[in-house]
Amino acid sequence: MAPPPNTPANKPSVLKAVYSAPAASSPSDTSQTEPAIHHTIQHELSASLSSHTADETTSKTAYLSELRRAVTSLQNEVNTYLTARMDEDSARATGTGGKDEIGQEENYGEEVANEEDED
Repeated sequence: MAPPPNTPANKPSVLKAVYSAPAASSPSDTSQTEPAIHHTIQHELSASLSSHTADETTSKTAYLSELRRAVTSLQNEVNTYLTARMDEDSARATGTGGKDEIGQEENYGEEVANEEDED
């Protein structure tokens, strides 16, 4: 197996995810525009995929093992980041700053009578 075409065998690979969102206007104030967002998460792999090693199987196994760990870690970081972004967007859209969401999480799966319904 040859190294990826754009990565020299003597240089470690980098696993990278980039999140980009265009500039958007605030739903509550149309005169205010939020800047575009660019967020990068990356992991540099210490093992490289070299085609000139004495024990190719061991080298490839080490590389793929590290790559698998890095992908799992990257997925967790991306999920955490996107969840935080969704929470921020939701709080900004409702103007509650996330207070209402905490109450919803505490009462998840339970029927809760609204104060207005009790009259």
